[in-house]
Amino acid sequence: LSSTADLLKSLADVPSVSGHEWEVRSEIKNALPAWARSKLRTDNEGNLILEVGPDRDPVMFIAHLDEVGFEITNIATDGTVSLRTRGGLFPSLWEGQPALIGFDQIETPVTGVFVPRENANAKQPEAVTAWFGYNGAELKERGVKVGLPVTALKKATRLGATRFTARGLDDRAGSTALVLAIRRLVPAALKRKVIFAWSV
Repeated sequence: LSSTADLLKSLADVPSVSGHEWEVRSEIKNALPAWARSKLRTDNEGNLILEVGPDRDPVMFIAHLDEVGFEITNIATDGTVSLRTRGGLFPSLWEGQPALIGFDQIETPVTGVFVPRENANAKQPEAVTAWFGYNGAELKERGVKVGLPVTALKKATRLGATRFTARGLDDRAGSTALVLAIRRLVPAALKRKVIFAWSV
């Protein structure tokens, strides 16, 4: 299963906060065979779609590109970054974890930490913030701005022959399954339309 694990890792390690799916979309395109890439399209919403086979009795297989995370809403003078959630997860799970500001194109990501509460008098914090070792002006000089995605640092790991662990594995496993199916597909043998989609 080494090739499957390698593909899953290549997708699972890519940050893809909801609304910022471009990088994992690119990884999926690169993982597909040439014939599939030539038929692939991205719609106006950012969904990746492949249709193959005769135009009758369609069946669709779908996985999603996005993962839970945050977007920056404010950069304080001291460099503390305020965040809004993108997807649902208990905010307390992020406290004290390594943080990553993902840029939307080619800039270098910035790493830091999700700031834990000084006192946890409730199960969940009222707000989630992060700090990256720079003051507000220095962050802005590095290209950090309101609206950028923030997620945890991730490194997928294979555990023995048949186990795998990764943060945000949902839905990289589904995306991997679709890519593997397409790699084995013989388009000329299809008797119905098959649609593969990766949704935002």
